[in-house]
Order: sequence, then structure tokens, then C-alpha cells
Amino acid sequence: MSSVMKLRDAPLGEDHGPMLTGEFAPIFDEQELKEWEEKDPILRLRRYLERETMWDADQEAVLHEEARKWVDAQVEALESMQTSGLEALVPGHGPSASDPDAAIIMTRDYLAYLREVMGAAVEDLTDFDVAYEEADWSRFEHLPAFEEANRVNAYGVYLSMSDEALE
Repeated sequence: MSSVMKLRDAPLGEDHGPMLTGEFAPIFDEQELKEWEEKDPILRLRRYLERETMWDADQEAVLHEEARKWVDAQVEALESMQTSGLEALVPGHGPSASDPDAAIIMTRDYLAYLREVMGAAVEDLTDFDVAYEEADWSRFEHLPAFEEANRVNAYGVYLSMSDEALE
């Protein structure tokens, strides 16, 4: 069986191939991966856009670079704002912050945590859904629009870091 995901020295079961516990990432053979690629809605949309010449690798590279620069700029802005002695802060979501420094620190920590968790998942070749479910988001659940935006944010970071890992 050809392993696409990291096995991390998983023991082999007698008749069932690799045995998996919560510590090990899932293993897919080439046939299973091929079957999924045919069904994956993201890949199907991508192939459609490429066929219609509405998307290509160069556009994707530019998008990922712009996204990386945007996140870096946001973190840099948050770090400089933290020491600027703000008296009020009106965030993009939710009510104004009564403690601007704490709101900035929390947002910066959230962005750093997203990159830490999704970066580790990419490095370990862990499926996004598994990584997302295993992450401890409790520290950030109180943030405005967390429930509506967190999974989308995490997936965007996961895709971006996956692309970075391939470069």
C-alpha cells in the first residue's frame, strides 16, 4: 500500500493494514485518493475554472502570496497598535472594545494560533477536518463572529500553508 499521509511508525494489524489510533493521521492508498479526487467539490470547481481559463497556477501563486502578505501586515499592524495607547477600538465584527489593548492582543494571538495549528497539520499531513476538530478553540470562542468565520479562516490558512509547503 502506498502511503500518502505520514504513518508515524503506526503498527500494522494482521489482516487490516495499518492500525490507527487517535495519535496517527489517517492513511489512504492511491486508489482511495484517486476516488476522492474525482468527488472532491473543491478540486472539481478548480478543474472547471481551469478548463474555462478562469484560473491557473500563476493566479493561485499570486493569491497565496497576497494572502500571506495580508496576514503578515495585519499581525504587524496589531503589534504596532498594541503599544500606541489607544483609547477606543471599533473592530470589524461586534461592539467596540472596552479594552483595546486586550482586543488587539487576543486578535494577534488568534491569528498566530491559526498559523500554529494549521501549520502543524500541514507539516504532519493531517487532514484539515481532523486538525480542525482536534484544535482547542475554547480560548477564542467568545470573539465576535467566531462561530460564523473560524472554520473558513482556518481552512484558508490551511490551504495557504499547504501551498507554502510545496514551494
